[in-house]
Amino acid sequence: GIIGVNGRGNGMGRNFSRQNNTEVTCICDVDKRAIEKAVKSMMSSTPAPVNTPKVEGDCRKVCEDKSIDAIYTATPDHWHAQPAIEAALAGKDIYLQKPLTLTVTEGRLLSDVVKKKGVILQVGAQCRSREPQYRRAAELVLNGRIGKIHTVKIGLPGDPPGPEAPE
Repeated sequence: GIIGVNGRGNGMGRNFSRQNNTEVTCICDVDKRAIEKAVKSMMSSTPAPVNTPKVEGDCRKVCEDKSIDAIYTATPDHWHAQPAIEAALAGKDIYLQKPLTLTVTEGRLLSDVVKKKGVILQVGAQCRSREPQYRRAAELVLNGRIGKIHTVKIGLPGDPPGPEAPE
């Protein structure tokens, strides 16, 4: 099952539907237009999926579906924790786009539920594991090759920021 198909989830749905050992049986989003676009995109992929996936607007129903083994979540950043926790509680393995959560409290809760339920949780960190320049940059910093670091600035792409969370 895929939860969140308005951006990254749409492309991953297309990729998953092309795999021989993967079947996307359900896609979920609160935006009906995103669901329509994702279904059209998946069905036009080569090779096309065997079945048209069910569509759902409530991620809890996807997590409750006994026929689904695993959940891929690509919701906006501020809505990563809740569907992942729901999936873990339902005994589903989870692939979750980064960031894992927005707060330490959410992260601790998700970690505790994953451990208690014995499910697999993987966080998408493709750039850190696939691209050699990120590892090289980390090595340069850790080995002091570029001098003392005094400021680090981080920018995030266009996901909506979500509500303010207490520290």
